Amino acid sequence: MADVDDIDVSPLLALFVDCTEASIDVAKDFLKKTSGNLELAINNYMDTMSGVAGQRSDATSLQQQATGFSLLTWNVDGLDEYNIPERARAVCACIYESQPAIVFLQELVAKNVSIFNRCPGYSLVVPRAEHCPYFCGMMLRQASVKCLSVHTIDFPSSGMYRHLIQASVQLQPSGVDVTLFTSHLESTARYANERKRQLQFVFDQMQHTPSGYVIFGGDLNVRDAEVASVGIPPNFIDVWEASGSPKDSRYTWDRSQNDNIEGKLQPRVKMRFDRVYVSKELRPEGFGFVGKERLPSCGRFPSDHYGITCRFL
Repeated sequence: MADVDDIDVSPLLALFVDCTEASIDVAKDFLKKTSGNLELAINNYMDTMSGVAGQRSDATSLQQQATGFSLLTWNVDGLDEYNIPERARAVCACIYESQPAIVFLQELVAKNVSIFNRCPGYSLVVPRAEHCPYFCGMMLRQASVKCLSVHTIDFPSSGMYRHLIQASVQLQPSGVDVTLFTSHLESTARYANERKRQLQFVFDQMQHTPSGYVIFGGDLNVRDAEVASVGIPPNFIDVWEASGSPKDSRYTWDRSQNDNIEGKLQPRVKMRFDRVYVSKELRPEGFGFVGKERLPSCGRFPSDHYGITCRFL
């Protein structure tokens, strides 16, 4: 068996730490045990962390009982074929570190869904994707969210495989009922009318849910004028606006700062594509972005979109 000292471990260590946020010593230990096989080392680490996830869950559940719960929504750009494993593991590490109760993901593909499925302490919900080259999903924290039902609704006139995932869940230990929606609405300015039809459909679904709170988030691809045309239902709020419309957390797709697309910046191209809408009764307490740092392993961002994190009381 080759010794870890006999190979160039610097890039491997950097990538292991970047993907797992483990310490250098832990990275060295796992790489040594796998003779420098990075993929196997990370998989072994994630499997090991699954065993300690339950130990963290009790303390975190008590904390969330007192302080509410958090949500993350992120288009993870699985359609970008470059660096998919590294980028997906960086997202997974962010999820494991911040421990949101609910995660919405868009642009899942076969090459990254298996990585998210191994995230310790979480259940990945991918209701149906057999005929879709890419799809949406949810990750629910096992210690704080109980999934009661989930189903997928295809948008009948979509030309881009777009669909809506709806899940009925119960927050633990409070027992509060919440209906979750996530979607990736039709892309590009050319398909604004189809996108507005999809948004209207989701808003209608939100208003006809059973008792409890409602949360809808994802990569909606919408422009402000389109939302104004459809109209936000009166019993719901835009979480970014309700959080004071922070300027530093406005543009989730910002090509003036993020050069994942074509490896170059476009100073004037920035949009608030990703949004979160919730029942008025939910009080947002904190709104921000994740994924704004380049990955040392490849020099790229985890996605061309930034992830939205928000906490509710």
